[in-house]
Amino acid sequence: MAGKLVVRYYRAVSFRAGPVLLRGYRLEKSEERSGDLFDVLTDLAERYRKTPDAVVEVIRLNPKTGEEAEAAVYTTGQGALLFPRPARLQTVRLLDEAVVKAQAPTPLERLPTYRPSGDYYVYIGDVAVERPAAGIILETDKGVRVLLLHAGMKRDSNSG
Repeated sequence: MAGKLVVRYYRAVSFRAGPVLLRGYRLEKSEERSGDLFDVLTDLAERYRKTPDAVVEVIRLNPKTGEEAEAAVYTTGQGALLFPRPARLQTVRLLDEAVVKAQAPTPLERLPTYRPSGDYYVYIGDVAVERPAAGIILETDKGVRVLLLHAGMKRDSNSG
């Protein structure tokens, strides 16, 4: 379906949120286009296929409301899936072994919480924690994701 599109280009960066080191992205630029989402994404994929860690997101807007109707992402990045599509990271919370093994729920406010010192995005990347942790919680502008860290792997349990 053709219509108004927003194209966002991201650049890979490493950043820190407290003791958590992440390889994620910074938004480089955003532009408007018109056309079919699939055609634009195919053109951009061809253009960026040899660019290491490229991430391009194409969003089709609803012509009546101006809200996001559909989105697709192209990437040459490698790593664990940290979030289903690029999302601005707001907060990282640490889960220690005791919290994970506890039979009682723990309020989020009690978990160690860290904020990145800038606007960073998570999507495909890597995570390392400089202190013992069973996992992390990524709170973003598009929702929340819990990532369990495995000894020596430090990656999402769903990334295969």
